[in-house]
Amino acid sequence: MSMSAAALLEEAEQPPACVHSEVIKREIARSFSRLKMVARSLTSCRADADDLVQSTCLRAIERARLLRHDSNVAAWLIRIMHNVNVDRRRHHADRIVSGVDVTEVADKVAEPIPLWRLADEEDVQRSLSTLPSDFRSAWRLVHVEKRAHREVARMLGISTATVAGRLFRVRAALRKSLVTSDAGGDRDRLTGRLPD
Repeated sequence: MSMSAAALLEEAEQPPACVHSEVIKREIARSFSRLKMVARSLTSCRADADDLVQSTCLRAIERARLLRHDSNVAAWLIRIMHNVNVDRRRHHADRIVSGVDVTEVADKVAEPIPLWRLADEEDVQRSLSTLPSDFRSAWRLVHVEKRAHREVARMLGISTATVAGRLFRVRAALRKSLVTSDAGGDRDRLTGRLPD
């Protein structure tokens, strides 16, 4: 083994040079107002922001040995804050979901009524007539004849993804057309806005 390879191995076995925790404490003191400002932008209330700053400072001091001498300590603190915030959100989401039957909740949640079901049939047909025939046929098979996407794909000789794409484009065109055409004077009802 050559001398340079041995030197590289010896260097790799040594732990990286660390910044002493006192240096990190000084940087925390210097960056404290900035940390509070960033924490406030990440959270919904002042108490959560204060908790986030405290957890960030604690984690930074605990992990001082991981920081190298040439690192930007302020940026490192912000990165720690971001990671702590993500961890907290995940933990919070886990608590909300745990112990609840998701199917039971899903049954109770009302699905929004599609715009084309609120509009007059004439307006829907007029909007559909402006679309290409292959888009209209996919729409008719799925929404009028109540066929599954797979069945429609087989009938039209296209992929299921193409059926879904066509339906997406038809729905977008209907939304745009029905809202902008005033849909028989019911624009407020269709968009959910209250009349002035």
